[in-house]
Amino acid sequence: MGPKPQPTSEQAPAKLDAGQVQDLADRIPELLGSVGAAELRFGVSVSAVGELPDGAREKVDEILADVAEDLKLGD
Repeated sequence: MGPKPQPTSEQAPAKLDAGQVQDLADRIPELLGSVGAAELRFGVSVSAVGELPDGAREKVDEILADVAEDLKLGD
């Protein structure tokens, strides 16, 4: 037997606003049903546009950490 073939990876990068992220989340079951045995992974970067009020960065990072430990508000 030869070496196991490496899985292929397709990407669809885009910048999404909060509403579009919610729309994507709503359609995840449909996406999962369409890929068969393949695994979907989502790369996420979160940024804030404009000045944040005092304490907001810490609060946002706390909320994001509940989703994924290494997910933090970008600079």
